[in-house]
Amino acid sequence: MDYLHWHAQFEDPYPLFFKTCFNHSCLTAFAEWSGIEIEGDSTAEKAEWILFNAPRQWEDWRVSVLVDWAREFREIVKEIRPNALLGNYQAAWKDEDFWGARRRCLGLDFDALAPYVDVFSPMPYHGRSDMPAAYVKEYVEYFSARHEVYTEPGRSGPSSRATMNPPFPPMNWWRCYAADFRPRAAAS
Repeated sequence: MDYLHWHAQFEDPYPLFFKTCFNHSCLTAFAEWSGIEIEGDSTAEKAEWILFNAPRQWEDWRVSVLVDWAREFREIVKEIRPNALLGNYQAAWKDEDFWGARRRCLGLDFDALAPYVDVFSPMPYHGRSDMPAAYVKEYVEYFSARHEVYTEPGRSGPSSRATMNPPFPPMNWWRCYAADFRPRAAAS
């Protein structure tokens, strides 16, 4: 799963962060998931209300969309090729980088994704992001110290993976986008 995150120019030295997905279908899905009644008339007012009144719930919902997507990918992959590994290729940001932007803006929570992902592969574009080459080693050591990492051939993930409870309930992540791509009725 390459680029499994909400959009940001994470490769740049001064990344651009966007809090995205305030369209009608995302707002509806968030309200259903969280039980929060969003205030405001316009999209801009609703987005502002969420970011000021329910930012953690919004971030958690965005994480849940990606986690459910990974769960769905895993089910498909394992049905077709039971021995295949599912990988995630993601921004090489530490928890504290950019004030927690990996989770807050990108929606990447490695602990939440772990039950569904066999291989996490950081994309440390050190040259493009203006980091020294040593950052690649530093990040791999950082990640390995925080997550179970297996390097022996043929060994992947903890054997208890199948019994782990998902951190978020399954949802239909695609609903956040599907409504936006339906043909519009012609104006009368």
